[in-house]
Amino acid sequence: MSLDRDEEIIAAYAAGEDLGHIERRFGISASEIRRIVATETEIKVATDNRPSAQRPRVTPSAAAGIVLIAIGLVGPCAGGILWLAVYYLSETAYPVSSWQEGNLAVGLSGMCAGSVLTVTGVVLLLVARSQRRDG
Repeated sequence: MSLDRDEEIIAAYAAGEDLGHIERRFGISASEIRRIVATETEIKVATDNRPSAQRPRVTPSAAAGIVLIAIGLVGPCAGGILWLAVYYLSETAYPVSSWQEGNLAVGLSGMCAGSVLTVTGVVLLLVARSQRRDG
């Protein structure tokens, strides 16, 4: 292939032109277009031609990470913030007036527990991402 043709293909691809249009225009396949773009721009483009049944799914660690983030943010973290908001807005009369400053401990503990769950979930997502890159 000539360099001029490769440059035209790259320019069309970079301009966001539809792959099908580029295929018809130059008479080459989509995987060949990606190879030319990757070679000429020194960008590694992954072509996954496997059937969808064989493609990797969400890993268990990624799923666990997403669940931990959701639980951490919605459960203990939001609960702790709500506990403290009620405590301060009620001028220390609620949620449990006999606990006095113990209400602060409950609210902050909830926020800390939610933060730990959320950070653990983020770490699991990062581990899953690095495993996917390596594997």
